[in-house]
Amino acid sequence: MWLLAGGLLVAVGVMGFLWYLGGVANKLSPDDTRLISLVARANNSAPLITAPTPSQPAWQYSPSDITISATTQPSAIRAYGLELANILRFYAEPEWQNEMALTVRAIKNDDALAAKMIVAQRLRQQQAVGQLVNVVTPEDAADIHLQLINTILRLAELDFAMEKIFDQPILALENARIYPQHYSELWQIFAKINQYFLDREIVFSSEEKINLHPSFNL
Repeated sequence: MWLLAGGLLVAVGVMGFLWYLGGVANKLSPDDTRLISLVARANNSAPLITAPTPSQPAWQYSPSDITISATTQPSAIRAYGLELANILRFYAEPEWQNEMALTVRAIKNDDALAAKMIVAQRLRQQQAVGQLVNVVTPEDAADIHLQLINTILRLAELDFAMEKIFDQPILALENARIYPQHYSELWQIFAKINQYFLDREIVFSSEEKINLHPSFNL
């Protein structure tokens, strides 16, 4: 059971959304006529990779890359939570959209703006990774913190492939199909973060919490 109804990160309908997203990913096919058209167009301007495969993680952060504190003071743990919330708050912005959904929209509607939005969101997530690396992290939260950093980084790497939907459509498609797996991991980490603070009886006000709303807009 994922704890996303309380704690620092609040969300409703996550399991249904992830199930829905996985179903959409399974329907993405190189045989889609719209995708075939994109491939033909791309081949007219630049050669495609012959046998594209989903991109592999280019980098993984380790404990030596972050600042770990041995403090167990509730005030320090709470300050850590507030800093996390400030960095991750962009995920709750109304204009934030799921990047796989944007890739599907680009394919369905030949939508160049959707591809540009993927670029913008990839850059925002890369910025968040840089900020998270510099957060002073309680020692007993280090594992979760690293999971958070590396998962957001992985999503940004997938975005980098998906934003190439008009130049390398097959590569973008293959990365879009594995996106839900890593997106699901992010939500699992959010649940772990909530549990971490609840176990230590760290309380946040409604103004300090992040209200996350998964988007079904495909």
